[in-house]
Amino acid sequence: MKNDTLDSGTFSQNDLENPNETEDDGSDLTRDSDQREETIKCDRYGFLVSDQNRQGREVLPNVKTKRLHIESSRTKKWLKMLGDWERYVARKPQKVKRRIRKGVPDSLRGLVWNVISGIKTLKSENPELYTQLCARNDSPSASVHDTIEADIHRTFPLHVMFRELGSSGQLCLRRILHAYSRYDSEVGYCQGMGFVTATFLMYMPEEDAFWQLVAVMNRDPTNLRGLYLPGLPLARQAMHVFEGLIKIHEKKLYRHFVQENIAPSMFSQNWLMCLFTYNFSFDMVTRLWDVFLFEGWKIVYRTGLSILHATETHLIQKEFETCLMFFRTTLPSLIDGARVFQDSFKIPLKIKDIQNLEKEFQQMEGPNGSRK
Repeated sequence: MKNDTLDSGTFSQNDLENPNETEDDGSDLTRDSDQREETIKCDRYGFLVSDQNRQGREVLPNVKTKRLHIESSRTKKWLKMLGDWERYVARKPQKVKRRIRKGVPDSLRGLVWNVISGIKTLKSENPELYTQLCARNDSPSASVHDTIEADIHRTFPLHVMFRELGSSGQLCLRRILHAYSRYDSEVGYCQGMGFVTATFLMYMPEEDAFWQLVAVMNRDPTNLRGLYLPGLPLARQAMHVFEGLIKIHEKKLYRHFVQENIAPSMFSQNWLMCLFTYNFSFDMVTRLWDVFLFEGWKIVYRTGLSILHATETHLIQKEFETCLMFFRTTLPSLIDGARVFQDSFKIPLKIKDIQNLEKEFQQMEGPNGSRK
C-alpha cells in the first residue's frame, strides 16, 4: 500500500521530497507459511507474476533502466506541479492534461488522485466522520452485509494485499465498504465497488481511500453513484452509449455482433461496472484512472473501443458462445495495456455523439427510470 498522505491541496518542496518508491518488477516478497519462508514474485503493482490475466512478467535490465529513468524525470516535473497545483490547473490546464495522459508517476499516483478529487476539502469538512462510521454499531441490511462479505474474498485474490484471508488489505477494504454503506444507505453496496475501492487502497491509506470513493461517487467529472444505485441507471445508460459508439466506430464488428445475437451489454457491463479494474492489465487500469479522474467518462468509452479494435480479428471469427467465452477468459490476457490505452486517443470520439446517445437513452426511459 502506498502511504501517501494529503494535508492540503498545495504542497511545499519539503512535503514532497521523499515520495514512495515504485516497486521493482519481479521483486521478491516473503512471508511465513507453516514456519517456512515462501518466495513470492510480483509485478510492479503487487500482482503475482503467475496471474496470466495481469501479464506479470520479468523486465529486461535495459528496459527497466529506461522505464525508471522516464519515471524519475516525470516525478521531478510532477513534484514541481504539485507544489503549486491550483495555479497550474488554472493557468496551464492543457499542460496538466498532457502530463496526466502521459501517466502519473506511480510513486505519486495516490497523492495525485487525492489532489485531483479534492480529498482535502472532504476531510476538512467532515472531521472524524470516517472513524464514527466505522465505530457505529448499526449494520447495513443483511443482503448488503452478505454481498460485501462474499465480495471481499473475490477482490484481487492474486494481489499481495488481498490474497490472504484476514489480511490487512481485506480488513481495510471491509471497513471502507461497510462505512460507505452507512454513509450512503440508498446505494449501500453494489458489486463492482469493491474492485474500485481496492484499487484506491493500493495507493493510499485507508481513510483517504474512503474519501476517494466518496469523491468519485458524488463529484464531477466521474459521478459513479448512478452506476451502483438500485436499478443501475448510469450503468444502463453507459452500456447504451457504448453500444452506439461501437456501431459508429467499429461497424464491421458491430454487424458481426448483430449476426451472432451478441448484445454489447453481455461483455461491457463488467467492464463499466468495475471501470476495467477486474481483470485487465494494471498498466492500462492505472493510466485510465489517471485520466478518468481529471477528464471523466470519455476515456472509459475510448478504452473500450480500443480494446475491441485491438482484438477485432479474433472476435470476428467467433460465434456466439465462443465469442462470449473469449471475452471472459482470453481477451484480457491478449491486451497490451499500454498500447491499447495510447491507441485509444487516436479514436475520433465526439462529445456530441456521446451526448446524443445519452439523450436517446433518457428518452427511452419512463418517468420512474423504467423503459417506456
